[in-house]
Amino acid sequence: MNKEIRYENTFKTVKILMEKKISRVDLAKATGLTTAGIGKIVKNLIDLDIVKEKERISRNVGKPPTILEIVPESIHVVGIGIGRDRVESCLTDAKGKILDHVSSSFDNLESLVNTLYENVDSIFRNAKRNSLEIKAIGVGIPGIVNKRKGYSEKTTKFGNFENILLNKILKDRYKVEVYVENDADMAAIGEKWFGGGIHLNNLIYFLIDSGIGAGIVINGSIYQGEMGYAGEIGHSLVIKDGQINYFEDVYGLDVILKSAQKFYPDLKSVQDFNKIIAKRDDQALKIFGDFAREIASLVLSVSNVTGIQNVFIGGKSVEFGNSLLQSIIEITDNFSFPNHKLNVQFSHLGDISIPLGSATQAIVMHVRKIITTS
Repeated sequence: MNKEIRYENTFKTVKILMEKKISRVDLAKATGLTTAGIGKIVKNLIDLDIVKEKERISRNVGKPPTILEIVPESIHVVGIGIGRDRVESCLTDAKGKILDHVSSSFDNLESLVNTLYENVDSIFRNAKRNSLEIKAIGVGIPGIVNKRKGYSEKTTKFGNFENILLNKILKDRYKVEVYVENDADMAAIGEKWFGGGIHLNNLIYFLIDSGIGAGIVINGSIYQGEMGYAGEIGHSLVIKDGQINYFEDVYGLDVILKSAQKFYPDLKSVQDFNKIIAKRDDQALKIFGDFAREIASLVLSVSNVTGIQNVFIGGKSVEFGNSLLQSIIEITDNFSFPNHKLNVQFSHLGDISIPLGSATQAIVMHVRKIITTS
């Protein structure tokens, strides 16, 4: 068995073990591998102290199976989510349990790196204080990501963020492996493994903010497409006032708030906008209604293309609350195929979805490194 196939099979095994305790026989069924194949993978993981055997469960007939589980303290990683005005960071163990969480805002792109350092420095200090060795860092960032070099090749509404070599600066500072991925993809992974998608094989996570993207999970794994940037729905084309535009340049949250500010100059946030909407102001209702309708149309279109019914909404747009959710549900229900009703809900994880997904990615990539080099 070559290293790549061995890794893929081990990866399947680790993912299942991160979710639940399970026997070798059931693990073989879940992965589609032979019991002999699973036996070799499990032995390797046990030898590496990543997996351990647990108590036997009696089934009253024959020898009870040995249960396997991930050793939580075997791997500790940092997960980071970088937004356009905030850095969210967390420390997790090998089962994704959050042991530390730091959240900080920044005013401009120039202060981003210092804010990032402050977040991660704090986590590393606390980890050292508790005798925890951090093995890797995972980062979720906006835009089209060059994963090999660890930076965003193309992003919008984020200044010169494309020039920040996150992989290099973090690796140089913290001396661990760094894995950089798209933010919506990491949010989808977080939701799949630890949020509302735990029992779902397929889901779409819509990250709706100033930028708009989607993370697509198919058969339990993130789908990134041949070019590596599937889900860049903010770059879908729309026609507005006779001009072709990117969707997020017309319906991004920043654009919606700017449109509202023409009528309400003191408006600065979604919370401010909500107060005006609550007064049933006609102009505010129209702006919000147009936004909700377009988002719902986008959600339904992506669902129709992928055939995925389970939808999670994240990003600052969730601050609109039930008004947005119900508007999306009403429109998608009215226009979806009869047997293709969408299950639309807000993210169960909120702001922690991206850093938690990034931490999960760091765990599996660290396991990949161990397996392919052992």
